[in-house]
Amino acid sequence: MTVGYGKGRVFHTTMGHDINALSSVDFVVTFQRGTEWAATGKVTQKVPPNFPTPNSVSYRTDFEAMDPGYKRGLNPLDAAPPRP
Repeated sequence: MTVGYGKGRVFHTTMGHDINALSSVDFVVTFQRGTEWAATGKVTQKVPPNFPTPNSVSYRTDFEAMDPGYKRGLNPLDAAPPRP
């Protein structure tokens, strides 16, 4: 969502509250382009070729650096219970 505020601009998104969202290419691209627009009023960053489509999902490849527990899977509900 974008909003004008006085002479400034505001970019707001509700995306990005967990590792799944932070790992998705669409969140990263939307966040980068939205903040660029808020800062400059322009968007120069191109949408990457791996941006998701209605029939595809695209994740970043650096999961482990963001969350060492990702090896259990992206969805905690699908993950095996931790070993005692």
